[in-house]
Amino acid sequence: MRLSYINLINDATLSSDNENANYPLTALKDIHLTNAFRFDDLTGGYIDIDLGSAKDVSTVGIIGNVSLTGTITLKGNSTESWAAPAVEESVTIANRNLLHYFTSANYRYWRIEITDASNPDGYIEINKVFLGEYVQLPGVSTDYSFDDGSLSDRQFSPTGQPFSVVRPQRLRLDFTFPAMSTSDREAIRTAYQTNGIHTPMWLAVWEESFDVQEPVYVLFEESTLSWARAGFAWTTSISFVESR
Repeated sequence: MRLSYINLINDATLSSDNENANYPLTALKDIHLTNAFRFDDLTGGYIDIDLGSAKDVSTVGIIGNVSLTGTITLKGNSTESWAAPAVEESVTIANRNLLHYFTSANYRYWRIEITDASNPDGYIEINKVFLGEYVQLPGVSTDYSFDDGSLSDRQFSPTGQPFSVVRPQRLRLDFTFPAMSTSDREAIRTAYQTNGIHTPMWLAVWEESFDVQEPVYVLFEESTLSWARAGFAWTTSISFVESR
């Protein structure tokens, strides 16, 4: 299980060769998925990312509508030259929420190239981009649970007719970490203290098997994390809720 929580995009300078003025790049720095960037047409294009200085990157995350016939390529380099970049990674498109891992590289300039000329929606939309590293979480108990919940409200009239305010559904994931080292505990505490219950993160439950569970854009659910220690090991239970 991997957690990606420090998003270098937030402090980066972004630019694109094909930006739709009604769906600007600034949307990628908003935590809400309802705000999105769009390319101006189906030819797609690139998103250039200037981190300001060289930083370690081993993970790219993309939430959007890129179809299975589209392509996504990540490039990284020490200069803004893209003919032969030091890093060039092809991102596998399997679902709407994408995470791609690669050998950590330390560069200032990054580029995401996207093509999707046959997108059935008639446009190419990117809701969020993650660029940074990940934390490898320790093993969990086998009694974890995934719950699909609804945010909708429903009431009944005196005659039994239902009236509803329809809102999105969201996933809740509950885990118990039964035997953590002190370093594992500190890694989770740092993530919690950095993002709290207010800033979303990318969670890969099975980072080698996205066909089992796709990556999830989540928040910590607990307002308090409680820790217990038995012998030399730490134990805690953590819930994540899907963020929109």
